Amino acid sequence: MSAAPACSVVIPWHRGLADLRRAVDSVLAQSLADFEIVVAANGVSDESWAAATTLASDPRYRAIRLPSADVAAARNAGLDEARGELVFFLDADDRFHSDKLAAFVALQRRSGFDVAFSRGMRQRGGDVRWPFPADLWDGGEDLSEFFFCRGNTLSASAIVMSRRHRATLRFHSPPYEDPGLLLEARARGLLVVMLPEALYDWSDERAEGRLSRADNHDARLRWIEGPQIGVTARAKAAFRARCVGQHLFPRRAGECLGYFAQALRSRAVPPGELALFLLRGLIPGRLKDRALDAYFLLKTAGQSQQPGRGG
Repeated sequence: MSAAPACSVVIPWHRGLADLRRAVDSVLAQSLADFEIVVAANGVSDESWAAATTLASDPRYRAIRLPSADVAAARNAGLDEARGELVFFLDADDRFHSDKLAAFVALQRRSGFDVAFSRGMRQRGGDVRWPFPADLWDGGEDLSEFFFCRGNTLSASAIVMSRRHRATLRFHSPPYEDPGLLLEARARGLLVVMLPEALYDWSDERAEGRLSRADNHDARLRWIEGPQIGVTARAKAAFRARCVGQHLFPRRAGECLGYFAQALRSRAVPPGELALFLLRGLIPGRLKDRALDAYFLLKTAGQSQQPGRGG
């Protein structure tokens, strides 16, 4: 067997051959060439599997097959197959920027991180795009409060981990398996680092057919009420208001108002944002999307990008 590469890129894939081709091409175009690509085809037809196996002739490319459509299981299976010292994850409808691998290899040499993440560019259709997470994490703030109190989000395409933790640090089934892995790593005392640069594109303009876009608000509540590692009480209150209440209001008005009141009492979400959650539930869908775009474009306008630090 040839020497292990510096990087492994795991791509879970369920549908959309054109998406997969773009994702693979974005890896093949990396400025750092010492990598392998592992496509984890989960729940695909025989025809799709045949297409995946022949998608690229590059010897750094290979595919594995899983019977069920489970993105967390696909990421974990790819992680098991990975030979690189650093393991990257790329959703099939996202794309890496050309210096993504090189930036994290350099960061690993400087910091020796266990798990790291970067910003990405959130694509909302047309020319609407913004960097996310909208804020920068300096390593000192509680990570669960960074995500949930401040309303920051990320895709698994942001995450890079050291291969030495692959047996103990795993993705769990949705919802929120992406920040969940980072929170678990931080709670275990592992070194977690954020790079401020936007190093990938997240395609958020298409929701239909995605395994991660089911109406799963009750599952979200079970997740946050369960034995989550590294989530503070304040972050839990913010999660209920931000990740459940604003999406269910006014359909379950009494329940949602309770979440908003709890978040207000614990100062988990600013009052202005809670007012926006109420407003979001009362305006039509297209106006809702425009308001969301305008909010994040305003929030991220003119930001300086200072280096993040590990914690």
